[in-house]
Amino acid sequence: MTQSEISDDEIDSFVTEFYENFVPEEVSAEDQGIELQYVEIDGMKLSYVEQGDGEQVSVLLHGFGGDLNNCFFKQSVLAEKRTVYAFDLLGHGSSTKRIDGSSLESIAEALYQAIRTLQVDGADWVGHSMGGVLVLQIANAHSDCVNSMTLLGSAGLGDEINVPYLEGFVNSQSRRELNLTIHRL
Repeated sequence: MTQSEISDDEIDSFVTEFYENFVPEEVSAEDQGIELQYVEIDGMKLSYVEQGDGEQVSVLLHGFGGDLNNCFFKQSVLAEKRTVYAFDLLGHGSSTKRIDGSSLESIAEALYQAIRTLQVDGADWVGHSMGGVLVLQIANAHSDCVNSMTLLGSAGLGDEINVPYLEGFVNSQSRRELNLTIHRL
């Protein structure tokens, strides 16, 4: 059977059955690893993970459609010598999903407020894609909290935007539609 012969209903049924019958392996507290935490800003929850305990602080922001897990491999390496926070952007991952009317500026402000709530005075910010434009917004509005910026494939540095990709990504109603959108790149 090929992928095109499998209906969305069959995929959804398989996933539902898997989760209903899945029994996770017991993991000791020591082996659990990084714990997902939350900070509330203006009634919205931003989820994050913190790793390391160095004096220097890095903040990692993923791109559009991603989540903090996109930062996982970078975070553990950086955490060997510093404290590292990786956030789920608003509307992503485990953070608040409803952000109607939010602008990049308001999302950046929520991230800034989150860092202040966590009592971080200055940090080295790393942003990928949408995360990059948010770092730029934070640096513009609150330069005192930005020690350095690392932008990876950052949005906000040019006029070219792949609008059909973004619309397809946001409007996809099934895994198949999302898969088609992603493979159009």
